[in-house]
Amino acid sequence: MRAFLQKRWVRLAGYVLFGMASLVFFFYFTFPAQAVGQRVATEIQKATGGSVNVMFTDVSLYRFSGIAARHVKIRSNSDSGPPLELEVDGLRLRLLPLLWFSLSVNAGVDLGDGTLEAQLSKSDDGFDIALEADEVDFAAPAIIAKLTGLPIQGTLDGSVRAKIGFGGDKRAKGPEPGKRGLIPDQADGEASLTISKASFGPGTVAGFTIPEGLDFGQLDLALDMKKGRLRVAAFKQKGGQVAVDLSGSSSLRAAVFASTLDACLKFKVTDEAYLTKNPKVSTALQLAAVQLKKDPEGYLHLKLGGTFASVRRQAGLCRSGTKP
Repeated sequence: MRAFLQKRWVRLAGYVLFGMASLVFFFYFTFPAQAVGQRVATEIQKATGGSVNVMFTDVSLYRFSGIAARHVKIRSNSDSGPPLELEVDGLRLRLLPLLWFSLSVNAGVDLGDGTLEAQLSKSDDGFDIALEADEVDFAAPAIIAKLTGLPIQGTLDGSVRAKIGFGGDKRAKGPEPGKRGLIPDQADGEASLTISKASFGPGTVAGFTIPEGLDFGQLDLALDMKKGRLRVAAFKQKGGQVAVDLSGSSSLRAAVFASTLDACLKFKVTDEAYLTKNPKVSTALQLAAVQLKKDPEGYLHLKLGGTFASVRRQAGLCRSGTKP
């Protein structure tokens, strides 16, 4: 063994390995993670024209492949209302793919006991998107409630996979045939989502107070998209005080807000004890029955149509079957 270690090539290999290990440890302990984090925050602010600001208390190296920020506050300024502030426990961003000149963004967000992982990769004709949600609690922090203004509760699990074509559509006609944008025919994907312990309330919606939360049980939703045609492929509900059914479809357009919408939500409160205990909710449902159509099974039908930029309530009952 001693003779083997005294060989010249063994000693050279040892020196090289020691040098590489020293370089790695030196790089790890001297990596300017705080400065990189500040640069990322600055780039986000520049890319959004100053409308989105990211602040954090501490940034460190994450698993030799990226940076991790803790106690992150995201502030979005709006011209039409007060700024929206969201706080997350942690934010992770992988930087290693950038060293290989790969246009890929890998990020993770810690939300209480849950995590949200996202990957965005550039392909020849667009982007590949992958999202993973694991026990994301809507109430910790209350991101959904802040974004929608609705008192929604629940825990989200699921995944999203999509490929979105993006670029100049040579087939487009008009004064700007090469203008970059979404190419609907090259948009495909699927999603599988589960919301456990879903509930609505307590809270105030459009001036109406919901004194006690309504339990929606477990909601399972499957979506698919083929050549820009997005639809609800399956919807199931388990338990709850409110029976619901969701169906819908959308045809994407190059201008996303011009995409069409054809959706329907059917619902009815099945817990009579809840209505007896909360007569104001019972009265509100009776008033809603004046505006919405009710089918023979007692479901109220809320039909929505138009475009993403101009969603309108439509009259009548939903069409039978899986589609609205």
